[in-house]
Amino acid sequence: MPNEDYTFAIERDATGYTLEASGNFARSGEQTLRFHRPFVVNDAPIWHYNTRPEEYDGRSDGDLVQNDKNGSTTWPDQWPQGSAYPDSFVIGDLYTHVYEGSAGLTDPKTFVPAD
Repeated sequence: MPNEDYTFAIERDATGYTLEASGNFARSGEQTLRFHRPFVVNDAPIWHYNTRPEEYDGRSDGDLVQNDKNGSTTWPDQWPQGSAYPDSFVIGDLYTHVYEGSAGLTDPKTFVPAD
C-alpha cells in the first residue's frame, strides 16, 4: 500500500524456500504472512534450486526447445547432474498495468548460516 513499510525475508532450508512478509496489508491489516515452497511439488521443481551438486540427481535435465516465427532453437542439457547454481531472487513485480507504482529497498541484509 502507498506510504507503508514492509519487511520481507526469504529463507532457504534443506527442503525449499520460505517467504515471509510483514506489514499493513489492504483489507487484512497488520500481519505477518509466511509461505513455504518445497523445491519439488508434484514432480515440478523450482528451476535450478540446487546450490551444490549433491542436492540434485539430474532427474529434470532435458533440452530446452523454442519454436517461434523466426525458427527453432534447441539448448541441450539445461539442468545436468553435477551442476550447481547460486540462489537468485527477483525483487519487484514486472507488470505495467494495475500494479504500477514504485518501491524502494532500504537496509537489505544477507545472512549465511555457518556450516
